[in-house]
Amino acid sequence: MPTLRFRDDRPMLVGVVHLPPLPGSIRYGGLDLSTIIDFAVRNSRTLDEVGFDAVILENYNDYPFRARVREAETIASMAIIAREVIRSVNIPVGINLLRNSGPEPRQ
Repeated sequence: MPTLRFRDDRPMLVGVVHLPPLPGSIRYGGLDLSTIIDFAVRNSRTLDEVGFDAVILENYNDYPFRARVREAETIASMAIIAREVIRSVNIPVGINLLRNSGPEPRQ
């Protein structure tokens, strides 16, 4: 897989894909993960095709947010979605997993 680089020396335009509620979130309504993946891929490809320099995947619709993402299903779902988006676009892909962290490992 080639190394992805911004189209210019610095990012100019970064698009955000607000995902439907993910498994494990309070608002998750049972939407099949493949449907969420299709949504993310379709929207990310559109951003790539119209000239965005990067895309961020965000679980914005999982609100209300806790201090940390504790649900393994949410973290795993985001990882799977990101993998599929990365495979389908030619721009860098970022992740904003609200509230910005998973659980810390137990000592």
